[in-house]
Amino acid sequence: RARMLFIASHRSLFTDKVVVEIQGVQTEDGEVPFWDSLGRHFFNMDFETADQYSGLLSKTFIAELMPPNPIYVTLLSQAAQDALGQSHSQTQATYELLQREGFRAGCYLDIFDAGPVLEARTDALRSVVTSHPKTLHAAHTEDGETCLICGGEGGGFRSTLTPLAESLQDQVKVSPKTWEYLGLSSGNTVRVTPL
Repeated sequence: RARMLFIASHRSLFTDKVVVEIQGVQTEDGEVPFWDSLGRHFFNMDFETADQYSGLLSKTFIAELMPPNPIYVTLLSQAAQDALGQSHSQTQATYELLQREGFRAGCYLDIFDAGPVLEARTDALRSVVTSHPKTLHAAHTEDGETCLICGGEGGGFRSTLTPLAESLQDQVKVSPKTWEYLGLSSGNTVRVTPL
């Protein structure tokens, strides 16, 4: 959700649509059914190596080397077909959090593992809609509702969970420990959203 607050705080840097790739099905022994059924035929490398290359370069190198023609689903192994659009079991909590934010499965799949690609309208994301700029002030106690708070620009952006007290004047009071963590001081603008 801190990433959503970064988007809200730097809205002009983002398009009207946001996408998130969710890791696809992988077996306990590290096999990736979709890659094994499709990608391995076009690349002389295992999934882990291809994934490392994409982290260093970009996924476009895979797309550029894949055939330009459609791939018929019926030509894939049954395990690969079953994996289409399915998320890895360990990503279920993230998947559900993103759904609560407003993301929905789109019509694309990840080219490596066929995991779902989620899409959302940027201005409809829950954390973007429910977060508001406030002025930072000191609190001598750590009372109040725990919220997600962020501040800073670009590489100086920081976010944390903290108890805070709000006033009617769009001010929030947090402990000096939170100020330190955010790298801010009294009078600075922060963005706050409830959990």
